[in-house]
Amino acid sequence: MRLLLIEDDPERCRAVRERLASWQPSPELVVRSPVREGPLAAEFLAQGFDAVVLGISWHGGRGLAGLRVLATRAGFAPIILLTAAVDDAAAREATALGASPLALEQLAGAAFEHALRAAEQRQAYARALWRDASGRELQSFSGAFVRGYRRVRRLASGALSDLYLAESEQAGALVALKVIRDRHRERDEHDPFGRFLQEYEIAQRVRHPGIVRGASRPKSRGRSRRCMPPACCIAISSRAT
Repeated sequence: MRLLLIEDDPERCRAVRERLASWQPSPELVVRSPVREGPLAAEFLAQGFDAVVLGISWHGGRGLAGLRVLATRAGFAPIILLTAAVDDAAAREATALGASPLALEQLAGAAFEHALRAAEQRQAYARALWRDASGRELQSFSGAFVRGYRRVRRLASGALSDLYLAESEQAGALVALKVIRDRHRERDEHDPFGRFLQEYEIAQRVRHPGIVRGASRPKSRGRSRRCMPPACCIAISSRAT
C-alpha cells in the first residue's frame, strides 16, 4: 500500500500513519504539506499511489476545495476526503465528485481500512488498463516505449535528444525525461548515450546543493536505465524496449 497524505496537522498525520501501520505490514506513507509545499502540480495524477487522502482543512485552504480541482483530472488516483462528520455537506459533495468521504472519528475503525482497500482495487484496475495497449501511446517518447512513465509534454528538443515532462509511476512524482536519439553505432566513440552516461557518472560524484542527483542508472537496450528527480533529466536511449 502506497498512500499520499495531503495534510498539515501533525496529530492527524500521526493518526493516519499509526492506523495504516496497524494493519499493513510495510505501508509507504508520503506526507505532503499543502502549506509548505503548495498545491499539486496541474499535470500530476498520482499514478504511483494507491490512494490520496485529503485533510479537512489547513491554513489558507480546505480539502474539499482541493477535491473539486483534483476531481476534474481524468485518471487521477482514488481520493479519500477526511470530513468532520459521517454525513455532513462535505461528505455528500465528496461522494458526488467520485471520492470516498471518511469522518475523523472513523480513522480508528474498520471504515478507514475498507476505504483504502476499495481505493487500492480501483487503482489496480486502472493500472492494468494503463499498462496494456490502451496506455502505450502515452508511454512513447520520441519513438521509444518507456514503461512506467506517462508523457505529459515535450519541453525542448535538440540535435541529439528530446526533453519531456513525464510522471514516473515508481517515483510517484513528475520528472524530466531526456531521450537520446540513437544516430551512431553501439560502439561508436561519439555515441551520444555513451557521452551522457559518462557525464552522469561524473555528476554522481559531485556533492553540491545546486546539483540534483539521480535515483537509478541510465539505460539503453541491454544497459541499465537512469531516472532522476523533478527538474533533472532521466536519460533513456531511444533504443530502450
